Amino acid sequence: MENSDLYFPVEKLLEQQIDSLNKSNDNWIKTVQENGKTEEKKINAKELTWKTELAMFYDLTPNKNAYAGKFKVDTVFKEDENIITYESENLKLAMLIIRQNKDGSTKAIYGDLRNQNLFYSSYYELSFVPNSAFMITGRQILAFFNSKKEFSISWVKEKTDSTTTVQNEQQ
Repeated sequence: MENSDLYFPVEKLLEQQIDSLNKSNDNWIKTVQENGKTEEKKINAKELTWKTELAMFYDLTPNKNAYAGKFKVDTVFKEDENIITYESENLKLAMLIIRQNKDGSTKAIYGDLRNQNLFYSSYYELSFVPNSAFMITGRQILAFFNSKKEFSISWVKEKTDSTTTVQNEQQ
């Protein structure tokens, strides 16, 4: 259950971003690193199921009824941006940082997720720059098997050289 008015609407921003990505024809570089091995792939935005690819980012949603009133919230107003920080002691969403331009548009979102019990621990760092890049870095530990897994997944929009495109069109 969600309380959509209390904190920054991360889920709304993600839905807008996913809608935009689904309509985009941009190429993205998806990189997966796991235990020292790296795999990189160039993919057109329309080939990805963005809601599935970015599903973990929904865990950055602070607007859940169970979270109401449980964050220490701090806002810093700078000359060129505002930074909103949410911190919690005992929630899965341990920290959330929102960087906004002065016009209210989102520059970036950073979040830390943690999950710990007797058998399993997981820690994730997520970052999101609208229309540009998404990254998840994680560590999972199985206590009884003394097993540790480290990984990162990133999606970075491929930069296009508009100068080359214009020059090619003029020739």
